[in-house]
Amino acid sequence: MGVPVNVGDRVLVATSTAGTGTYDLGAAVSGYLTPALAGVASGSRVSYVVVDSLTNPSLFEIGEGTYTSAATPTVSRTLIVRNNTGGTSAVNWSAGTKYLFFAPSASRFVMYDSDGAMYVSTFVAF
Repeated sequence: MGVPVNVGDRVLVATSTAGTGTYDLGAAVSGYLTPALAGVASGSRVSYVVVDSLTNPSLFEIGEGTYTSAATPTVSRTLIVRNNTGGTSAVNWSAGTKYLFFAPSASRFVMYDSDGAMYVSTFVAF
């Protein structure tokens, strides 16, 4: 049996992580929650999106990783589902603030077709 992929309601935090390593999580954006405040347990596999701007994003990364609660909480980059170039590699972020939020990837949704039959969309195996 696989590991469940979690999301936390209203998680949106700043990160200044540069490069392709693990995301160090900063403070929650005003009106949103940190993973800990949203009840996400340390060690949980999570689905995330990172964008370079909240108002005019041009770079993004959709992925899955492990959330770790610590003095500086982190999210690892275990699986990159998609990035702004259409690829599946980690975005090599430059310096500056980015925003990480928890959201399920469309590749993980169970859907119903127009006749009411259930199907699972194609997803990246890992």
